Amino acid sequence: MKEILISVRCLHCGHVSYVKSEQLISATLEPEIREAILKNTYFQGICSCCGQPYAYFHPFLYVDQAHDFVIYGVIDETHSDRGKWEQYASRYAHSVIVTSPPALREQILILEDQLDPKKIRHLKTLLQKKKTQYHRFSYEGKEADCYWFSAEDENGVKTQLGIPIC
Repeated sequence: MKEILISVRCLHCGHVSYVKSEQLISATLEPEIREAILKNTYFQGICSCCGQPYAYFHPFLYVDQAHDFVIYGVIDETHSDRGKWEQYASRYAHSVIVTSPPALREQILILEDQLDPKKIRHLKTLLQKKKTQYHRFSYEGKEADCYWFSAEDENGVKTQLGIPIC
């Protein structure tokens, strides 16, 4: 809805590119952006100089009126524009701050399933204690009376784990 230019420096060759991106994303008005976020392709690009892939992230606001939540994308949790976003958040039942594309994807899935992010974080902590062979857990969705998580081992191999809904 509000496009800005982001400068991105390629980590491979140092070339600086400018990428058009949104500062305000509406899940209702821009479902294609929502889909790209869920596919982990929205904050990605290819360097026009060396052809290598790159990732970027910048401050933005993701609003989902249908599910009554707002997500702040910030570079770090001490982002200076936080007060501006907090005023906007008071209109929604849930507001969350994220600092990376994977965290954004996960929070969208949690909030669209109408779950409490704190409770899902607690379930992830319990999984980490019980399934010590894995080190990264990410909420993937609610299906077939289970909460589903992807878990990654030290070799980068991902596994799906289900927790039955009581």
